[in-house]
Amino acid sequence: MYVLFLFNIFLFATEVLTLMVKIGYIFAAQVAKYVCGPQERKSVAGQVVVVTGAGSGIGRALAVTFAVELGAVVVLWDIDRNSVEAAAREIRAAGGVAHAMTVDVSDEKLVEMAARQVREQVGAVHMLINNAGVCPCLPFKQLTAQQIRRTFDVNVMSHFWTIKEFLPIMEECGRGHIVCIASSAGIMGSPYFTAYGSSKHGVVGLMSSLRKELHAMDKHNQIKMTTICPLGISGTHIDIPTRTRFPRVLPVMTLDFAVAQMVDGILREEDLFVIPFTFRWLYFIHRLCPLKVSQLLFEFLDYAVEPEGFHAPVGRSHYHDHRDHRNHY
Repeated sequence: MYVLFLFNIFLFATEVLTLMVKIGYIFAAQVAKYVCGPQERKSVAGQVVVVTGAGSGIGRALAVTFAVELGAVVVLWDIDRNSVEAAAREIRAAGGVAHAMTVDVSDEKLVEMAARQVREQVGAVHMLINNAGVCPCLPFKQLTAQQIRRTFDVNVMSHFWTIKEFLPIMEECGRGHIVCIASSAGIMGSPYFTAYGSSKHGVVGLMSSLRKELHAMDKHNQIKMTTICPLGISGTHIDIPTRTRFPRVLPVMTLDFAVAQMVDGILREEDLFVIPFTFRWLYFIHRLCPLKVSQLLFEFLDYAVEPEGFHAPVGRSHYHDHRDHRNHY
């Protein structure tokens, strides 16, 4: 019994040592990435990429970039027929390959039919970019039940429906990449974003859980997962007034800048990709510090959205006030 006890202690110590070596390797790799530069961007030329909410804003810009600049075969999904077809025409005019489809991604059956059509007419999907979303910006007590349900149907449930359709094909092919556009509101709380922020927290949780599940089922699986959490972006057609005391630290990003950052993170197969870079460090501090310290820091930085009907306080360094209430994808 004593020998068995010592043997078990030895095995446990070996496991702990192996764990520490692996952790050290991961930390060293992260340091090397910052010192020597990130890993090379992969090629997506000729690969089939499905982008939801591709009729306008972030989705449209991503679709154009992947098709025209990177040579992917892009399938554009959007609830608005006119906008998604216009986006596809823009891509074709620039020499890219695009297929436009009108899809309400909140409807499980419509997603199933559209996915089947993609498989039959275009082929196996190599990358799925879940971007479609709605963004109500209201005090909690003013949110209607319909707004809350719609937010979760589009921002969260649609991810389940699309991933359930395309993940099995990726597994059959032995590779694939699932991308979800979440938000800074999905990793931190934000006033007036109770419905939107909750939905984006759900997306972050879904991706984290699915990543771990795929690894648990097959430690050598080649399905990549990227969750993108951007700070505020202008020019998306769901722009919300945002104030920021220090725009160089916490900027309202232009659409072109934000999309370029997103594409870079996707092609480098980042896991959780927080942009811009300055906000990434603030998020790191937020996770390390007590909640009250984090709250004091963000009150000092004074970066916040304004709910519909509110106005900007006077005297801020920057105030982004372009608005469009249509809440397009």
